[in-house]
This record gives sequence, structure tokens and C-alpha cells, in this order.
Amino acid sequence: MQKVDGLIGAFKKNASEQVRVAVTEFRGEIYLDVRVFSKFGRDNGYGPTKKGIRIKLDQAPKLRALIDQARTYGLR
Repeated sequence: MQKVDGLIGAFKKNASEQVRVAVTEFRGEIYLDVRVFSKFGRDNGYGPTKKGIRIKLDQAPKLRALIDQARTYGLR
């Protein structure tokens, strides 16, 4: 199995936080990590917070289906 570790993308949540989506590997399993990062200190660098989820990558389609279902509420 090839090494997997990387940021897929990010978007701004508010003035001091962003949401990052990454694929990571831990103990031979591949995970999807969706986490809030917050600005810390004067250098305006971002660091991870406890806010977020990590699921096995094979569960991602289930999460996507639920997100798609949730989006329909905004279209009513």
C-alpha cells in the first residue's frame, strides 16, 4: 500500500477559522479527516482544534449521501 497523507482542500469558516479536509493514514488504515483549524498567536498561523471528525475512507460515500440529503432542506 502506498503512503497516503495530504490536504485535499480548505475553506474559510469565519474570520479566525477554516475547515480543512485531508486524507491520512494511521496504522495501515486510510481516513478522511474534516477538521476546524483556528488562528493562534501573532503569526496568524492555523492550528488544529478538537472540532472535527475522522472516519475511514470507505465510509465517505455514506457521509456524502447524508450531506446531499441535508442540502435538500435548503431547497424547499
